[in-house]
Amino acid sequence: MRKICLVLMAVAVSVCSCAKLHVDGVDGIDVGAADSVRVNFRFVHCVDSVAGGSTKSVVALDESVINDVNLFIVNEAGGVVDCGYINNVNNASSLDCSRNVLVQPSRLYKVYIILNWGAPIVVNSEQQIKDMKYALSSINDIAAGGGGIIYSGVTESIKLYDGVTVETPVRRIVSKVSLVCDFSGLDSGVELEVKSVSLKNVPGDILLFGNNVAGSVINGEMRDSEQLLSGLSTTGVSFYTLENLQGAVSGATTNKQKGILLGERRNVATYIEVVCDIVTREKRGEIKYKFYLGESNSNANIYRNTTQKVKVQFIGKASVDENSVSVDNSSLEDRVVSIYIDPVAIQYKGPYYGTYRCKATAYPESAPDKRLIWESDRPDLASVDEYGIITFLGNGDATICVRSADNPNILAYCVLTITLKRTG
Repeated sequence: MRKICLVLMAVAVSVCSCAKLHVDGVDGIDVGAADSVRVNFRFVHCVDSVAGGSTKSVVALDESVINDVNLFIVNEAGGVVDCGYINNVNNASSLDCSRNVLVQPSRLYKVYIILNWGAPIVVNSEQQIKDMKYALSSINDIAAGGGGIIYSGVTESIKLYDGVTVETPVRRIVSKVSLVCDFSGLDSGVELEVKSVSLKNVPGDILLFGNNVAGSVINGEMRDSEQLLSGLSTTGVSFYTLENLQGAVSGATTNKQKGILLGERRNVATYIEVVCDIVTREKRGEIKYKFYLGESNSNANIYRNTTQKVKVQFIGKASVDENSVSVDNSSLEDRVVSIYIDPVAIQYKGPYYGTYRCKATAYPESAPDKRLIWESDRPDLASVDEYGIITFLGNGDATICVRSADNPNILAYCVLTITLKRTG
């Protein structure tokens, strides 16, 4: 994991219309005289990220874009004593933002920062700041203007004095999820093709400050083209989501157990859905897998400003026989796994061009495609049509083979011994 820190400054500062609570103090504390001091503000944009993950995305998002800054200074009583709106930032990296602030030199203050909101924010109290949410109507809203992301940050309680430089770290309110699939553990003969990968149960809103537990959820991004899924087994594919803290999942050691033990939290816990076409000896069709996100199988927490890398290993028959909270096999169909042929041997003594119908039945009966293909290994001695009717043409030994059209490896044989009698 690497941390990228960009120092973001601005040249234009405008004061927004917020209440100036310069004389508000804390109960039981003598406020004293207020002084006007010049404070330098520096905004440190810190992004935790990991290498890898496809950069291809339907959502146009650029983590480096910084368009504007909302700044609030809050006193110990929870009042906003000053606020500023800084626009036309243009990802500046060389200029400080300074402003005069009326503060009590002996008192403590917090500085709140919000990046990329797109307009001045008017608040009067710290509680109003803490109650602020960013809401999504669709996953495209996860990117702000110009592809930027909302960032937020707050300092510890500090003293403000003339000439002080306040450095405020800000974090993105989104998280990145990267999925890599390993298909090397599949049994021989199992064919698995990924049709789409989607992020589900993305929180519909997030608190800018404070922990976010999902309430309403929306669908995240879906990847369904060959181009967007091309790195699935190598670099992986990446999605963006909001913070979703669904807490511990005690006792879970596997994804399936996690899904079960989440209980009703499954309705709001974020997960990745992988839709595949699968073919095994016994089954064919579409199968859906759900991978519930979290730091491990023992929790369902996605923290803002982090990248969560999920590696999924498909092994054996890829859970084709499972129908659970993590695997939906309801769309699978049975394949023919055996054929009964009657008779298994024929000793024919009769005239040229005599016929005999061989019967065959495909199992299981639940298989929707029970079509059979008939073949003769010696069509010069015995031919067979699509209904299993054999026509005897010459003396000798031949074998009639009947195989499943859906599952060609499933077949049965009838062995022929032919002795023809001439007539007339």
